[in-house]
Amino acid sequence: MNYVYNILIQLIFFIFFSFSILGYGFLLKDKILKIDFNFGETGILGFFVLYVLSVLINLFVPINIYLSLVILFFGSIVFLNNIKNISISSRLIFCLIFLLSFISSLTINLHDDHLLYQLPYIQYKQEFKIIFGFVFLNDFLAYSHGFYDVMALFKVPFYENRLVFIIPVIFFMFFIFF
Repeated sequence: MNYVYNILIQLIFFIFFSFSILGYGFLLKDKILKIDFNFGETGILGFFVLYVLSVLINLFVPINIYLSLVILFFGSIVFLNNIKNISISSRLIFCLIFLLSFISSLTINLHDDHLLYQLPYIQYKQEFKIIFGFVFLNDFLAYSHGFYDVMALFKVPFYENRLVFIIPVIFFMFFIFF
């Protein structure tokens, strides 16, 4: 029974995270670029917006859980406002790719070194604003992957950072749809 509960929770957050990312993609696509993109391109644009937003916000404040929730809910609201503009055929194809991506997200196996590289960087972004000269403590902090900056925005109550590792699966889902 516990497995079913965990799968249901992961499905809820997979949907919530995907909608939020798409919402930011719609925001950039409709308000700034004004170009017609498909779901995949819109999702990748959403990742770009969230990356820039994460770096800019972290210059001034740490990315705490309340800020993360505000950012995620805003993206979901923007998505729900734009859902009427999506064609039925695009919705059906997206649902199929979404289902396959979600099934693949259930098999995520963390690397042995996730506590040494990925998670500490994400936690630094969540606990501190950008600290200049921090690289002298650990060479890995000199340049990190943009995914880690985006993943820092997906901390949720109770589950903390346990669900941030489905973000690469969501990116892969948008890439496949593209």
